[in-house]
Amino acid sequence: MKNNNEIIFAYGDNSITILHKGKPNVITSDRANYRSILDAVKANDAELTYELLDEVAAIKTMTEGRVTITGNKVFFDDEEINGAIVSKLTHMLESGFTNLTGWMKFTEKLLSNPSMKSREQSYPFIARTDILITPEGNCRGYKGVRDDYKDRYTGNFDNSPGAKHKMSRRDVDDDVNHGCSYGFHIGSHKYADNWGGSDGKLMIVEFNPKNIVSVPSCSNYEKLRVCKYKVIEECTDRQVLEYTSGSYNDNDHDLFEFIYDECNANSTVSLDCIQSEFPGTTMSDIISLGESRPEYRIGHQFNDDYMDYDISVEYTD
Repeated sequence: MKNNNEIIFAYGDNSITILHKGKPNVITSDRANYRSILDAVKANDAELTYELLDEVAAIKTMTEGRVTITGNKVFFDDEEINGAIVSKLTHMLESGFTNLTGWMKFTEKLLSNPSMKSREQSYPFIARTDILITPEGNCRGYKGVRDDYKDRYTGNFDNSPGAKHKMSRRDVDDDVNHGCSYGFHIGSHKYADNWGGSDGKLMIVEFNPKNIVSVPSCSNYEKLRVCKYKVIEECTDRQVLEYTSGSYNDNDHDLFEFIYDECNANSTVSLDCIQSEFPGTTMSDIISLGESRPEYRIGHQFNDDYMDYDISVEYTD
């Protein structure tokens, strides 16, 4: 056993043992509190380490108190949530994520979907482990297209990286009994890869869960219809997306979060203030943040009085 001042611990194969009040606590890597405890031990934070030994309390801590568990029921902001939403949380924790801001934003967006029917239909689809959640709370799935990036059904929509498509929600077919119908279709990896075929391309696309309209019953919950999406990139290796430390740019995420929070509090934030927290940040870096986040408009204006740029963020979706 090792001793980090107050913390007495030992590493095992995919586990860590914490000695607390004379009792050994073995936390295996499949537990929700495993990664958080590792981080707390490395930071030599005894108080947090012992607090995280309680898995239910750990989840509450990691979600800033927004998730509570009573018996076999899970609540988000005191509203009971579906097991599919919980499974996304579990998957992220098992993948090593301890910052659950993205999951909380995802849950907020899904619960803000204006149709109860759409929310209920979406659960089997979003529960799939190949549908990932972004730091902004959106979902990433797949779309099979022709070799020229056009959609296979009509040939009218270009799905090159960076392309954005939207239509009125009322124009999207919400009948689950209609397989191929009006609306933008996004699939699981298996479905989209087969749809694209060997002569087509597989694209990674992103959508806001509040824009889900229907999940056709004929597809075994492997595709859904949305009213808006953005093409992120071509999946050239045709492999399933997985959460990794490099899945999304963590530095970009932290930078955006800082700018967003500052603008929420003060309307704008100066470039000088940003650079004090993130040295080396340029206006090009900030403009790139907006290009990768279709739901936000990041503006900038030069302030002659302070000889500096004022940065603003507007939610546009």
